[in-house]
Amino acid sequence: MSLFLLRHGETQFNREDRIQGWRDSALTETGIAQARRNGRVLAELLADKARYRIYSSPLGRALNTARLVAFELGRDAAEIRSDRRLIELSLGHWEGFTWGEVPKRFPEDWAARVADKWTYEVPGGESYQDMATRLASWLADHPDPAIAVTHGAAGRILRGLYAGLSREEMMTLEEPQDAFFELTGGEILRR
Repeated sequence: MSLFLLRHGETQFNREDRIQGWRDSALTETGIAQARRNGRVLAELLADKARYRIYSSPLGRALNTARLVAFELGRDAAEIRSDRRLIELSLGHWEGFTWGEVPKRFPEDWAARVADKWTYEVPGGESYQDMATRLASWLADHPDPAIAVTHGAAGRILRGLYAGLSREEMMTLEEPQDAFFELTGGEILRR
């Protein structure tokens, strides 16, 4: 397997510590610079850029990042394949609120999620377990080699599935926007 896994660049919601989930928020100037940087680094790493299929979550922040990466690779944005399985974890009714607001506004839901983060579904959302099932399906189906632009939690789970990590280990993985990961030969390399 040869997979480059990127997270979208910083968004306005990221900057405000707001929950995005399936909602969208525009890339900031920093986010645009992060996407371009990741695209340039990727272009330097790939000898045959045309061999790699480009996939993206259908959410605007990921698609816009994928377009910037494609440009840096000298590729046409029309080549990007949107795949709903790469979408971020849905946090339902919490989306749009800040992480600081949620425990105050939804104390019972917050306590239930803290008690069982993997299987708890925020009202109107989904569980990490549900997301892991759809991401495992994408990982099993994806053609080799590929570049995928996705999200923070989705990227953690994809890397964890690839490495055979436990649920607990997956939840502790970093979610950088100014770097990306190469999954190859059983290894995960930060770039």
